[in-house]
Amino acid sequence: MKKLNFLILSSFVLLFACGEKPELQKPAAPAKVAYEATLAQGIDFKKEGYPTFISKVAGMSGFEPWGRWSDADAGGPVVRFTFEDKLPTNFKLVITANAFGPNEGKLIQVKAGQVARELTIINGAVPGTYTINFEKVEGNTLELTPPAPTSPASLNKDTPDTRKLGIAFVSLKIE
Repeated sequence: MKKLNFLILSSFVLLFACGEKPELQKPAAPAKVAYEATLAQGIDFKKEGYPTFISKVAGMSGFEPWGRWSDADAGGPVVRFTFEDKLPTNFKLVITANAFGPNEGKLIQVKAGQVARELTIINGAVPGTYTINFEKVEGNTLELTPPAPTSPASLNKDTPDTRKLGIAFVSLKIE
């Protein structure tokens, strides 16, 4: 039986048997951390995980104490929240957020099911709260498309952050 050696490098695990070529493997994704909340309480991006009413998320970076960034490198340029159940037919979407760099002041497409609206985020000392009305929605997805996902490293050579950021999410509610 061959002896196996493990070496952890950043977010990868290097698995190799003695005398064989190393094989790079991504680690298993951590279990989904979920918390209880209603649609009106919404998603609190300052918490780890997502509420139990969310079944899938794409285009979001990891948890940070202030919230989360949209990240075009984490599942595509579109931020997509898939809900366990259909969205209400008529509702107000309330988002508290800021925008990163060239996304500020530009139109962000927001889709609930097949109904599209637009949002413009203007940064302030504290994140702004924006309300968008939706009517005649059919479906269980909410999508936001930042206009210019940009890495901090592309704007400042002294910054090592290469994520393609767009929106700084603090909270998202459906009323």
